[in-house]
Parts: sequence; structure tokens; C-alpha cells
Amino acid sequence: MDHYRVLFDPTEHYQDIHPKLMVCVYACDKLDKYKQQILKIQGTWGRTAREHQIPVLFFLGEQRTDLVGEEYVNIPGVADDYESASYKQFLGLHHIAQHYQPEFVLCCGTDTYPNLPKMVQWLEQFDPNESLYLGGHGCKRQFGDRILPFHSGGPGFILSRTAMERCKPDFASLMPDWKEYCRQTGKEDLIPACDVAIAHFVVLPHVDAKVVSHNEGFFHCNYKGMPCHPNQPQVQHILSCHLMSLQDFDTFTRLLEDHSHFVAK
Repeated sequence: MDHYRVLFDPTEHYQDIHPKLMVCVYACDKLDKYKQQILKIQGTWGRTAREHQIPVLFFLGEQRTDLVGEEYVNIPGVADDYESASYKQFLGLHHIAQHYQPEFVLCCGTDTYPNLPKMVQWLEQFDPNESLYLGGHGCKRQFGDRILPFHSGGPGFILSRTAMERCKPDFASLMPDWKEYCRQTGKEDLIPACDVAIAHFVVLPHVDAKVVSHNEGFFHCNYKGMPCHPNQPQVQHILSCHLMSLQDFDTFTRLLEDHSHFVAK
């Protein structure tokens, strides 16, 4: 099946909603480890998202499981292998671009924990009518003479409404285009690197996204800074962190709730 040409139907629950922020989660519910992460999200920051009317959609492989609901989107033709994260990322963003008009979209995986109330407050300083690519804890990759900076996909990245609109015609074909670009530049090892891939596309002339880094807010490591920045993150500044265990989800949730999510009054 040519899943790049599939047009998804909008969910009844979220159609006609134009929120400040939506969350695109690329996920796998076929392996218990990752399914438990989905369920943990639903009981922690997913609950916070519902309380603040922030829609969260989980983009899954074609094969259905017992996870049902408007928030679970099974993508025809997509498997659940390692490379599928890229397909789920691009086709998930495609789905959102087709059917919704949020001001901003956060894209992340299931071991990520965003402090959504604080993130929404932080986003107030940005204009969704500008083409923006926001994130942090990134690095650079070299393609021939070109050096490409990117935001770490661990804590996720954020695209503005205008960046989404400009990418909209291309989202469904980005993965095959990315594969070809990697082959042409001798970087086949980066084909599964979906965070590098999105960075490549959003800075192309027709998207021309402004790259904004917030390295005190986005952490590839968990909320304690493990394994790469031990004891460095200041929890009151964290917008999103990664490599979170199930226990980390619960502990960080209690910490955020005890401090009103560190949202400035």
C-alpha cells in the first residue's frame, strides 16, 4: 500500500479545534515496553494535556491493538520497526497539517515528558505566523560542505503554524526524499535520524524556518540530567525532557504538580 498517498479522516473529537498547542507522538503499541510508555503518558502529562485542552495524538503502525480512541491514529502501510519512527513523525505531522490548525505542534516520542503548561507560557513570546523551528539540546551533522544544526528529537521539537503550512505539501514524501538525500551525500547511517531529517527540510528555501534553540528548556536526558548532564537541569526551567523511566514519569509528575508546573504568575 502506498501509505504516502493516504488521506486520513479527522477525528470527531478534535475536528474544528484550533488550539495553541497540539502534540504529535510517534509511538508503538505492539511491544509491551512502548505500550506501557503510552499508558503512562495517559496517566501523567496526558492527563495534564486534557485538563488544559491540549490535544495529543499518538501515531501508530497499521496493525491495531486494544488501544482504541480518537487519540490513536493507525497509519496504513506503516510497520513498527526502527525506521518506522520517521514515517510516523512525518505522516503524523501530515495528518495534523491536513486537519487542524494549531498555533504550534510539539513532536516527540513516548519516553519524553513535556511540561505542557510551562511550554504554553513560553510559546507566548512567539508569533505562529512566522516560520519557526523550536527546540534544544541539539548538535550538528555534516553533509559534504554543508553543516546542518538540528534540535534533539529526544525532548522533541516544535513547529509553528506557518512552518507546518509550508511543509504541508511535502510531509507525505519527506521520508523517501530524505533517504535519497542521505544516499547522495554518503550519509546512509542518518536515514533513521528523524530529528536530523526534519531539520534538513524546515530550513529549505520554501519553508525558511527560523531556528530557535532553548538549551535550558529542552533536554535529551531525563529530568535529573541522566545520563549526559547529571544534576545540571534546573527543573523549574525544563520544558521537555527525555529518557524517562516509568518511575521518572510518576516522580516528575508529583514534582510538577507540587509546584504548579513552575508556571510564572
